Amino acid sequence: MTAEIALINRSALALAADSAATLRIGSKSKTYNTAEKIFEFSCRQPIAIMIYNNVEHVGVPLDVIIRKHRTECSVKFDSLKDAADEFLNYLLEFPRSPSQEGIYLAAIMLDIYHDLYQTLNRIVRKAINAKADGKPTSTAMREFDNAIDEAIKKFQDRPLKGFLEDKNLDEFINEYSEACDQAVNTAFKGLELIERHRNKLLSLAFAVVKSEIGSDLLTGLVFGGFGARDLFPTLHYLEIDGTYFGVQKILKRNEVDIDREGDRAAMVPFAQSDMAERFISGIDGELIGAIEDFIAKAVDEIATTKPDVFSKKEIKDIKITVLNEFGRTIEELMGTERRDLLDILNFMSKKEMGELAHALVELTSAKRRFSTDLETVGGPIDVAIVSRSEGFIWIKRKHYFESEANPGYFTRVFPVRAAGGADENQAGKSANSEYKNPDREGR
Repeated sequence: MTAEIALINRSALALAADSAATLRIGSKSKTYNTAEKIFEFSCRQPIAIMIYNNVEHVGVPLDVIIRKHRTECSVKFDSLKDAADEFLNYLLEFPRSPSQEGIYLAAIMLDIYHDLYQTLNRIVRKAINAKADGKPTSTAMREFDNAIDEAIKKFQDRPLKGFLEDKNLDEFINEYSEACDQAVNTAFKGLELIERHRNKLLSLAFAVVKSEIGSDLLTGLVFGGFGARDLFPTLHYLEIDGTYFGVQKILKRNEVDIDREGDRAAMVPFAQSDMAERFISGIDGELIGAIEDFIAKAVDEIATTKPDVFSKKEIKDIKITVLNEFGRTIEELMGTERRDLLDILNFMSKKEMGELAHALVELTSAKRRFSTDLETVGGPIDVAIVSRSEGFIWIKRKHYFESEANPGYFTRVFPVRAAGGADENQAGKSANSEYKNPDREGR
């Protein structure tokens, strides 16, 4: 996982990201703190791109793809949405083997199938312990059927509107049954499943693919900066969770557009956002949920002391009323906290925006470091500012090399960047003075 944030006012956009990334190799995982997540998207416009969660696409690191795209792209975009659409199309057309879609699906289903395998183990153990002959009963098999059916319903109840609505289960099985079978065999450790259960597991995979519920392997893309027609900076962000039948599965596509009369500033956290949300709003969703659970239980306990006074319907109505009132109060308090901070952000200088963005990511990192939580946020924090006048500027940036020991790097890279980046024939021309700053290069 990771912690990232975008701050935006009428002058500039600030992006900050930690360096933690989690690698999954089979059933094992490892976290390392050297990942790059912020990049200059275009040499011709002040646009940045930030990535989170899965930092690979079709088996290729996204930083490689982004840099390749930057050198090849000579288009100027009217809006950030245009830039995002063009990059999504670039990802879709990026060379990949025909099996990549299935490999991604198998990786997603492996965890889901493994959870069902654990459920099956519990059901069978309980059934065996209950019978003297040591054989699982038909009741146990029905329980496993119910467990799969519940999982299918969970995903079917939340379909992704407009995605693969023209595809049916038979077409899905014809295209992806091999990938699903591979995941089933791995998760169930070679256990021979009856045909009914295998068919249901295929139906589950189809429901997962068509659901709006994102997987742990999704990739977040955050585009920030100025389109050719933008007076103020814009933030456009989305999540992509694989490609199926040649169609990208796009989740949660949103945009923050600063204007004169509407929002003049915004703070948007990504990935692990709990600490940033507490700072921005005074409370986070996890704490709100815990308080709501406490209120519901308290109402039930109070009502049980007067069983002759309240009917079940009255208790339910009271609970709904109290929770609704609590929700309204919390929304008002959060709104006040957020407005106060955004009023200040509206007038912040670029330097102050960078400092605040860094502090909010550092806050999440410190929380993970000094608690029993897994340290899924950490490493150096990169901070970049995007403005119309200066373009993409690094405020803080990690390097794996010393600039003093590598002067040839800057003579190779910066002349090309100064010429616009998309035409390598311009590499011999002298660099603009702004590119002589080692921290300017938006890699």
